[in-house]
Amino acid sequence: MKWFFVIALALTPLSASAQVISRSGRAMDGDSLNMAGIAVRLHGVDAPELNQTCARGGQSWACGKEASAKLAQLVNGAELQCEQRDVDDYDRIVASCADSDDPAQGYRHDHAHRSDLIPRGIPI
Repeated sequence: MKWFFVIALALTPLSASAQVISRSGRAMDGDSLNMAGIAVRLHGVDAPELNQTCARGGQSWACGKEASAKLAQLVNGAELQCEQRDVDDYDRIVASCADSDDPAQGYRHDHAHRSDLIPRGIPI
């Protein structure tokens, strides 16, 4: 019986939140990045889908494309550090990200700051 617990413990997956990814990033849409082939969804960000339209003042506008363009403006080609917090239903890493080129930016571990990129203008 003792060996059963040892084997069960050995087979238990380690926490996914410990992984840090440091790579250049490209916007896939308003809340997802491609980091050299790794799909990363931004923790706490829920932007419109890429082809989604929204209404503002009775007029339709391409809010999904605008959200994607804003994220692209903020991160495309930048070296990012993303700290994994979870894995979503589509097996994408869910992470909080910061610009590696700005050491003062750093990680914000406070849950009140859902993502380091939110204060810089990404719509949610």
